[in-house]
Amino acid sequence: MSEFVRTSPGRNPDNRDAHGVDLVVDDTRPATRLLIRGALPHTLEQGGRVWATTAEAHDGAGGPPIAVYRPQT
Repeated sequence: MSEFVRTSPGRNPDNRDAHGVDLVVDDTRPATRLLIRGALPHTLEQGGRVWATTAEAHDGAGGPPIAVYRPQT
């Protein structure tokens, strides 16, 4: 988890309620990474699209795994 999330002013540094999300259009382009506070929804809207969670995850580099979302069809 990002140090920014842990140490942002006005935030409790022990409250680690932020989750990484990768928005993946296809596997040939880099994902767009977002930080989501609170529970991860099954779908989310970003960039004019609806994204759905998958069973995939990316390595969180020492933190929690990064959830993968793909465009809903």
